Amino acid sequence: MLKARFFIDDMFIITGRGLVFVGHILEGEIRKGNYVEFEYDKQLIKKKIIGIEFTRHSIHSEGRYDLNNIGIMIECEDEKEMKSISESGLKRIEASVFEK
Repeated sequence: MLKARFFIDDMFIITGRGLVFVGHILEGEIRKGNYVEFEYDKQLIKKKIIGIEFTRHSIHSEGRYDLNNIGIMIECEDEKEMKSISESGLKRIEASVFEK
């Protein structure tokens, strides 16, 4: 069941922890334990979300913030897979988030 749509702006690796997709929620709600699905190397890939981090970026001179900016850490099989996805240039795409 579709829970959310997430726009991937960028990604990076946290050594010893995992691969993080940085972006914003287009609609819905994302939780740890959900699965993110995205196209990579002409295949549809589904990975478990193992962590979520919210970031705050000031977007108004009045001090209001856009709270939709988040980083989602995904579970990868190994360092090789993390590096492969990270170096793929996978950016500026929409991903789907599911419960299972």
